[in-house]
Amino acid sequence: MKTEVTEKTLIVSPTWLGDCLMAMPAVQGLKEKIPGTNITILSKKGMVGLWQLNDSIDDVVTMPLATGEMFRLACELRGRHFVRAYILPNSFRSALIPFVAKIPERIGMPGHFRGMMLTEIRKPGTGLHQSQEYGELTGTVNLLSRTARISASNEATKKMNDLLLSDGQKPIALMPGAAFGAEKRWAPENYIEVARELSRSGYRFVLLGSSSERDICARIAEAISNNCLNLAGETSIDELTAALSCSRLVLANDSGGAHLAAAIGATVLVVFGVTDPGKTAPLGKFVKVVQSDSILKGRDMVKHRKIAQAGLQSISPSHVLEQALMLLDKSS
Repeated sequence: MKTEVTEKTLIVSPTWLGDCLMAMPAVQGLKEKIPGTNITILSKKGMVGLWQLNDSIDDVVTMPLATGEMFRLACELRGRHFVRAYILPNSFRSALIPFVAKIPERIGMPGHFRGMMLTEIRKPGTGLHQSQEYGELTGTVNLLSRTARISASNEATKKMNDLLLSDGQKPIALMPGAAFGAEKRWAPENYIEVARELSRSGYRFVLLGSSSERDICARIAEAISNNCLNLAGETSIDELTAALSCSRLVLANDSGGAHLAAAIGATVLVVFGVTDPGKTAPLGKFVKVVQSDSILKGRDMVKHRKIAQAGLQSISPSHVLEQALMLLDKSS
């Protein structure tokens, strides 16, 4: 039986893949808190496909880049009669469309001189995981599920199953990229060393990432040589989700890919630099974080750039290999 729509809610999405996945439990909590609410996501183009994989979402609208288009969209949204908007990013621009659309309740975090555009400012507590910060912002912190609820389409699942599981053996997925840059990237040489050792035990590999990470993945794939498929830049977000679902283990940097793998229930080994896992670790049942014990933890990647790189360099391939073998043994 279809639930009657009682009100409409607009949610302005974060920009980054990992942030979107950490926001999803809060969005799912809204559906539980108000079963009749119709949820529309306002998202930048790159994350539209991700939000469409979540069954709590009723509609996804693409946020335009041009200022004129933003005002036109605001006029359109005004006609949809939203009751409230939750602005998850803390930028000025993200609050502009709900303000111009005259949505009665506009709720967001403080910052960037946008207080006049919000009807309510909510400042989350300290020491929280980012998913809990979103929960406090949306008033769903007591309703948070453990993970984002997403699933690949049947078409993408079949395509990746045919491509990756033809011999019945699940590959190990390697995701050596990170959108932020070198501060979150464990060296490609380290991935090569770990993969070569694992290949001696007969494991196959698939390289996954965005088009900007194609060269790094190609370099690793060439070094591994046998039993390796490079799909970097060749998958949609739907197909990437399906590919990760086919993987026996995912070895990744602190990146959106690691968050995606965790969300769909994959076994994930994630290499962290300076970022505090207590605040931004991927949400999932089978996530293991590897990080230097002596490193200073925080979120300011620009301020702690050199510390982050030094911390990543101190994590040895032998240690990561040991952790990978333990996880593979548990999953067998």
